[in-house]
Amino acid sequence: MPVKLRYDREKEILCVAVENPFKLEEFEAAVKDIIESDQFPPDIGAVWDLRELDFTVFDRSFEEELINIQKKYPERGQARLALVTPDGHGFGMMRMYEGLSYGLPQRIKVFKSYTEAEDWLLQP
Repeated sequence: MPVKLRYDREKEILCVAVENPFKLEEFEAAVKDIIESDQFPPDIGAVWDLRELDFTVFDRSFEEELINIQKKYPERGQARLALVTPDGHGFGMMRMYEGLSYGLPQRIKVFKSYTEAEDWLLQP
């Protein structure tokens, strides 16, 4: 499966590793897995590790579809979502996604470093 969830109990954050090929259906399945889990709350903060992802499928339309999927799951509440990207192109695409997400209750921020993303999530 291109999306793998790992709950870090010590830090109380979710680590979501995404691999190729990444499809809208897999994103929605991951969101459902998060909200249906009995291991952590549905609004848990998460680091989405996108460093292994091929961003060639990403464009504005694809990102708008991702946003529409997120809107279907209000259980995620005001979760903080840190996105870690591999390079300049991926970073730029995810910054566009961050901009498109302003209507969502979740706070989304893009990082080039996993450590910085985790640090942001752990801030009060």
